[in-house]
Amino acid sequence: GSVTLSASGGNTYLWSTGSTSASINVNQSGTYNFTAFNGTCSAVSSNIVVNVLAAPNVTANATQTNICNGQTVTLTGGGASSYSWSNGVMDGIPFIPATSGTYTVMGTDANGCTANASVSIIVNPLPNATFTSSLSSFCPGVTSMNLLAVNSNYANYDWYLNGNPLQLNGSSTITITNPGNYELWVTDNNGCTNSSTINIGSGNAPNVSISSANNSFCNGSNELITATFEIGATYTWYLNGNVVSGPTLGANTYTASSAGNFSVEVTNVNGCVGSSNIISMSTIPGPNASISSNSTSLCVGDSVFIFATPVIGANYQWLLNGNIITGATGSDYYATTNGNYQVVVNNGCTNTSNSIAINTTPVPSNAGVINGSVSFCAGESGVFCIATVNNATNY
Repeated sequence: GSVTLSASGGNTYLWSTGSTSASINVNQSGTYNFTAFNGTCSAVSSNIVVNVLAAPNVTANATQTNICNGQTVTLTGGGASSYSWSNGVMDGIPFIPATSGTYTVMGTDANGCTANASVSIIVNPLPNATFTSSLSSFCPGVTSMNLLAVNSNYANYDWYLNGNPLQLNGSSTITITNPGNYELWVTDNNGCTNSSTINIGSGNAPNVSISSANNSFCNGSNELITATFEIGATYTWYLNGNVVSGPTLGANTYTASSAGNFSVEVTNVNGCVGSSNIISMSTIPGPNASISSNSTSLCVGDSVFIFATPVIGANYQWLLNGNIITGATGSDYYATTNGNYQVVVNNGCTNTSNSIAINTTPVPSNAGVINGSVSFCAGESGVFCIATVNNATNY
């Protein structure tokens, strides 16, 4: 540090250091004085003794400088009388550093002199102790499964079953043969440790069956198949041994739209799997729906006879241009209007026939007057004629 010395009592001054200022800054120990001048008069001041004290030799100390996340550290200062730390740390009081960083302490000695010192703390993250199992439960028929640590590069792996050592200083994998509460402790190359647990239970395979209201359905239709419902289970549906749906949570129904052998595989909350019975579904072809007519031309005021190929026990509904003809429910129909005719045949399954277009033929024009001889001798012939009639095809 330094101290400021000030002169007074004169107009000009000459310090023992050679300075002519009214005040000087000194940073060395020694004896200082000045001569004050006032015109031709002068006077020498008394001696001023300056003693420069040395700053304290402050040190920053830590119980440990390389720690694992969550561990405590105690910082202490040395070489002074009192200490003030950065980041709100109290001298000699343990704390848990959140992240790596540098901590600075200011030490003050008995003379009020201060000095700073710093220490760096490295905070290492905890290792990932997560592990998985090849199966979730000891289901019927399961005699063993594997536990596998997510990270296989740590220095040490300790396995426990229900709190008891199972394999110490072992590998990142282990084969187990019993249900229970499994715990893994891992140690990384920094000496940091962490743990995680998994409960491996035992379970029963789900008892599942499937059924449907009918084992056959019409072509173009479908049939609902229902499986036994189990809370939290997933369902995978099969047709002829191939997956057609799933696995889907809670999907205990399936709508069959084609023929074949249907079954379902159910996985319950314990990871155990059960398979259902097999239902064979077949499709029923629709009835033969075919229509014919004696003509496709319709004279005004006349009708055209349209008839369907007979189907035993079937019901019929005739359509004109796709719309239902009210009351037309027989196997034949007399069409009196031009348009496209079809019939829907229903014998439990339905089918729609081909379409026949009926067109209206215009009435011939007035035939006019017949011309020709009205008398002729026996053995002779006569010729009669009329003018050509529009729209006439036969005379």
